Amino acid sequence: MHVTFKKTKAVAPIVSTIMLMAVTLFVMSIALSFVNNTLTRREGENDFESAKIFMKNVGLQIDDVAWTKGRVDTVHFTSQYGQVEFLSGDLPESAPLKYTVTYNYLDEYGVEISYEEYYYSSILMYNLPIDKSFLGEGYDEAILPKNVNSARELKPVASGTTAPVANVFAIQKSNVGADQYLRIVLVPVMRYHEYYVSSSGPQTNLGYSTTPIKINIQKVTWNGVEDGTYGSFSVTIENPGYSPVDLDRLDLKNVESESTSIYPLTGITIDAGKSLTITKSIESPFKWAEASEYLIEVYINPTDHASYSSTTPTVERHIKLYLPELILNVGIPQPKSIVMTGDGIKSTNYNSVTSITVKVEFPRTSNPGFPDDHYDNLFFKFNPTETTIPMSYQYQVETYIGRVKLDYGT
Repeated sequence: MHVTFKKTKAVAPIVSTIMLMAVTLFVMSIALSFVNNTLTRREGENDFESAKIFMKNVGLQIDDVAWTKGRVDTVHFTSQYGQVEFLSGDLPESAPLKYTVTYNYLDEYGVEISYEEYYYSSILMYNLPIDKSFLGEGYDEAILPKNVNSARELKPVASGTTAPVANVFAIQKSNVGADQYLRIVLVPVMRYHEYYVSSSGPQTNLGYSTTPIKINIQKVTWNGVEDGTYGSFSVTIENPGYSPVDLDRLDLKNVESESTSIYPLTGITIDAGKSLTITKSIESPFKWAEASEYLIEVYINPTDHASYSSTTPTVERHIKLYLPELILNVGIPQPKSIVMTGDGIKSTNYNSVTSITVKVEFPRTSNPGFPDDHYDNLFFKFNPTETTIPMSYQYQVETYIGRVKLDYGT
């Protein structure tokens, strides 16, 4: 039996090379996908940071244009993935934001009247898909103002002359059946501040004289005096005039016995509109007796007579309320800027106001389409939704509603 062997070439090196190339391509594709996703996320994060600055600037600039008709301001932005959305209703009354302000005031007969005013506004949003910048379900951040820790702590009413008239916040919340976005929201808020005005009224000139005259006494307190013993007394003296006065003396009189103790007060000055408390001891030979009637008189220096007024200045207390109203004028696809134009101011005045309550509805549950699966109350909820402006006296209240037109620009 004869056996022959045929020499053949091995194929293993070729197969190995192909397998190695396949594995290499697979690894490279994973790496490229990872790098691409990382770059996309990084671009999304940059979009988010830029959008926060953009929306904050819009919120600040609204305060510049809302109170001057015809004033214009433009804020530009750049975006890779985000888009601006203006949320409004078909009519002013169907806008997503409603403020109800209740004014309680006294009429000319002293009867308290309650009156409500209703104010409406749209809102502005910047939407970024969560697959581009995912910060986690339930994420929220206060952007304007920054003195709160969370968007949930933002309030619909702000106090102070420098308080912003818009809240800007970021929030991420999933909604079934709707596109998923990380949203930056701009919502107009009401600002108020107090101020005071002093009015002098008619003055009574007491004229010049060579003898001291009496000045007002606000309060007298007897300290530790009992029948047959000595003690002290305190006198609070008021200067309601418009220039300082120099005191001359204090007289303590026993009306029944007509005896008088005189206390020199030279060198003591009371500034205009101020009060001063003086304490003096009851000394011999003047004797305290409960059955007696006593009179205390304080006199000022004769040279101050002309400037002393018997009319006390009155103080008027005022509160100003400000609320911007946003409306969309012109919209274009893929805007790159927001142009804001002051479109006029509506003002109302109320006298003798004793309390103000502000209630916000956002979004309004009575509107068609609000809330739906896209914008629900939990998404936009303010805490609290009702605020009472603190008032200790009667105020004159001025309310200003500044209309702002928004245009999308290139």
